[in-house]
Amino acid sequence: MNTLIVYLNAARVGCLEQDDSGLLQFSYDRVWLENPNAIPLSRSLPLRGKVFPGKKARPFFAGILPEEGPRKKIAEILGISDTNDFAMLERIGGECAGAVSLFPQGTVPPDPNGIRNRELTWSPPPGRYGRTATLTCRSPG
Repeated sequence: MNTLIVYLNAARVGCLEQDDSGLLQFSYDRVWLENPNAIPLSRSLPLRGKVFPGKKARPFFAGILPEEGPRKKIAEILGISDTNDFAMLERIGGECAGAVSLFPQGTVPPDPNGIRNRELTWSPPPGRYGRTATLTCRSPG
């Protein structure tokens, strides 16, 4: 069984598992369920002590991955199938948009307080495009 630890912001909330046949399941950690401030990951995954089978879990976790075009390109770069949600989450789950991140068991997620924003500025060659682009990106402390 392959396991990814699921975090909401910096709090560990549960585990996404894939069995040898490729089936997924998600379960909330007991500690999260006992937390009076616990919230569900989504309406489709309400707080409960039972395991959510792939039929319930897969739509949510597939939904935090990139859309079809970028997803195909990322899968090609990573050398994985664009239909293998678990493999993609295993590789880029720490970089998904939003508050949910996934990391392989034993991997310590980055400290959210140690990440700062920095601006990257790019100026085009003279006579081209006519603008300077500024992007904000996250980087470790």
